[in-house]
Amino acid sequence: MANTQGLRESISFYSRGKVFCGKGHSTHIDQEYELVEDKTKEGVRTIVLREKDRTGLIEKARKLVDTIAEQIGEGESKAVKAILFDEFKDYAEEYLDQIYKRITVKKEPVKTQEGCYKLFIGDGRKKDSIEIMIRN
Repeated sequence: MANTQGLRESISFYSRGKVFCGKGHSTHIDQEYELVEDKTKEGVRTIVLREKDRTGLIEKARKLVDTIAEQIGEGESKAVKAILFDEFKDYAEEYLDQIYKRITVKKEPVKTQEGCYKLFIGDGRKKDSIEIMIRN
């Protein structure tokens, strides 16, 4: 049996019925839910959630990780890919699509910055560039 002492789970409710769940001490999203029902009867609040399938998001994150790792010359590095995936698995699916399109369709460059390790999609000096902080 696994040691679960200190294991925590937090659930956050957002507008438009979005609910996210995280486990442990990290801030990563482990599960996503849709709020089906929220009612109170005789002082008892009942919340009904429906789990959302995240396989599409995970596949898009992995595809983006592979593309970015190749662009920055780290296509063979499992460690770099793991770090990137750890970052991207919490992104919104639409944002992953936007980044992937900018890299593959628009052929915008992907650059890195040492120190706090950042990725830049686009020029990096322009307002419409995307800055992704990997480690702070």
